[in-house]
Amino acid sequence: MKILVTGSSGYIGQCFTEYVCDEQDVSKDLVFCTDRSERTKNKSLESYRPEYRFCQASIGDEKLANFILDREIDTIFHFAAKADVADSTVNPMSYFKDNVSDFTLLMSRLIERGWKGTIINSSSAAVYGNYDHVISEHFPLAPVNAYGSSKVMVENILKELWDVHGITSISLRYFNVVGNYKNYFDHYTSGHIFQKILYSYDNKIPFKIFGTDYPTPDGTCVRDYISIFDVMRANFFTFMHHQDTPGCFQYNVSTGRGASIKQVIDTFELFLEDSIMVEESYRRAGDPISLVGHNGALQRIGWRPKRSRLDKIIGQLVDKHRGKNAD
Repeated sequence: MKILVTGSSGYIGQCFTEYVCDEQDVSKDLVFCTDRSERTKNKSLESYRPEYRFCQASIGDEKLANFILDREIDTIFHFAAKADVADSTVNPMSYFKDNVSDFTLLMSRLIERGWKGTIINSSSAAVYGNYDHVISEHFPLAPVNAYGSSKVMVENILKELWDVHGITSISLRYFNVVGNYKNYFDHYTSGHIFQKILYSYDNKIPFKIFGTDYPTPDGTCVRDYISIFDVMRANFFTFMHHQDTPGCFQYNVSTGRGASIKQVIDTFELFLEDSIMVEESYRRAGDPISLVGHNGALQRIGWRPKRSRLDKIIGQLVDKHRGKNAD
């Protein structure tokens, strides 16, 4: 087994690289990484052969296909993607180019040269669109933004790759991924709500709530928050589970519990022991009313979330945040 982690300089990709080496006891010599950005400071990427183990390339670059084939990599954990829902509503073509076209180029090059391996694909709850109840994998896919549409397209490509070429794939539909892992916390650099809340609090500027008139108990959007640790576990667990059962699979990675934007803010205020300035604004294009996922399919094969209690995630983030500010 040789593993490639795409998007290895991003939030989930970087955490997963450390997780798979440190907690799953996979030899660092068997883990390879790629990102179009220069590699970040990550202990799992440090090696006496960094040029051998890291490929600076976009997914669509021929250089990456050569890297995979030359090193006989047989497993791809695919995290690389543009993932800003709001941005995708105004710049949709960049999402189809980066998330779909580049992935198509990579797979075309690999197939042409006879590659047979496994792909663990980072998909998203954005594939579903608007539902007012808990969502399971058999629900129709009806995305309401270009980001979600791009994820549906990649899943469809993977279905064809299984039907025609026998390439096994597992698409994990993440709900809202939050939290930190060890020494890595995506501090201010992502569009995730938790980071935005802390940024607003630190800089004494209002945190903007987009829409307070949704048909939810308090009028704000409801989301299912899953810890980064449980997302990483789901990636490696499903890969190991399906080593002897090839096919094309889709799973929700979720808790089955929803929390509104206002509830999240209230929880942050509880741990910060302070109030957060809030500005109520109009609804934002592309935002589903509610996204809460049923995780029964993963539970049936033995996976359950272990560290995704919302209060514990937020409490740990606040503690880590205070530590950073004290340095």
